[in-house]
Amino acid sequence: MKIDVPSYISELPTKEYWKSVYPNEKWRSRIAYLVALKVYRRTIVSEQQNHRCCYCGIRTTEVQGFKYSATVEHIIPKSQGGPDDLDNYALACYKCNNDRGDKPLEQYLRERDQRVITASLKVKLLQELREAGYKITNTTTCHSSANKLQRKLDAIEVKKVVAAGEPNKYEEGTRKHKMYVRFTNNGFEDQRPMKEAA
Repeated sequence: MKIDVPSYISELPTKEYWKSVYPNEKWRSRIAYLVALKVYRRTIVSEQQNHRCCYCGIRTTEVQGFKYSATVEHIIPKSQGGPDDLDNYALACYKCNNDRGDKPLEQYLRERDQRVITASLKVKLLQELREAGYKITNTTTCHSSANKLQRKLDAIEVKKVVAAGEPNKYEEGTRKHKMYVRFTNNGFEDQRPMKEAA
């Protein structure tokens, strides 16, 4: 069943108009009216937010089916009793709206901030590894967690301390302390080799 509804509607749709568009098809006119009402709400919210996503700030597109397509986000999710009116609407791109799902707003923002912090930490750690002389490949960038990269940097530091013959200066129970003990007991050759710069 094909229903032609424009992707941008600036005036409140009426049932009478859609009945005139589909005069002998009651169900089609009703569905067209509901879709048009949804598009109208999205248009109003889009104009209020200057067509930008409330989470990531990307400029959204009216054409549906893309990750940056404009969608109506319920600030308080309907599944948690949020009302279905303009006061509870915000504009979000499809990607962010889908990512949030029905999580409470505070929880979603906390998780999103944590992902941003982890990503920036990962960039910083990769830069430090490059400076330490290790070859960084696309595989390292894509599949390494920030924690794994930090372990590599810790291993570099501890190996330098052991090679210099310095005593174990790390607090007992910490990762660096355990590395020091392992490196001094087993030597470097038993450790899994790390990729050296070419």
